[in-house]
Amino acid sequence: MSMALHHHLVEVASGAWSFDREAGAARRQLCVGFVDLVGYTALTQSSTTRTMMDVITRFENLVGAELGRGGGRLVKLIGDAAMFIVDEPERACGIALDMVETFEADPSVPPIRVAVAYGTVVASNGDYYGDVVNVAARLVAVAEPGSAVATAEAVNGAGDTVGAEQLPARALKGFPEPVPVFPARPPLDVQSAAVNGARSAACAACTTGRIASRQVSPAGPRT
Repeated sequence: MSMALHHHLVEVASGAWSFDREAGAARRQLCVGFVDLVGYTALTQSSTTRTMMDVITRFENLVGAELGRGGGRLVKLIGDAAMFIVDEPERACGIALDMVETFEADPSVPPIRVAVAYGTVVASNGDYYGDVVNVAARLVAVAEPGSAVATAEAVNGAGDTVGAEQLPARALKGFPEPVPVFPARPPLDVQSAAVNGARSAACAACTTGRIASRQVSPAGPRT
């Protein structure tokens, strides 16, 4: 039994899901995310098989590690992409942002893009279906490299932990109207406070270093 199916059966048993016996499926409010490795197709055309497999292995390990730290669950790997689920929008947006930052800091892998959507999903045999899954899958394909984006429902569910500055709506295949898109990142004032705090710490360190360098060793006895 796969780990995703195991978690799903546990949640159905605990009452977290609404189970339809006739359809053999369950429904629940859930965050669905997709993470895509940018530029992998081009990499396959210019790299050895060993290099490609090393990149994919590293991709899978980093994604799995971030999901483990953030409380998400891997649903499946799809070549150079991965699908995951998270119970809460706030946590899902945090995981998405952490993934982007982790890949940016690792020179052994290309950057990624991540998309998160929130709403009612249908679960069956360890996999997930519905508009929420479709919009997340479509959205990650048009997201900018090195970015984490979310739907309006995910941002609203995340509350004050995610900024409300909207990106241009995107036309997605299979959806009649452009879909509103938001960056899955903290509000601008929180980001500014973090940057200012880092600058203050850096300035304090520089000042301490300058003071230390100016200190003169005690003079020895005069002769």
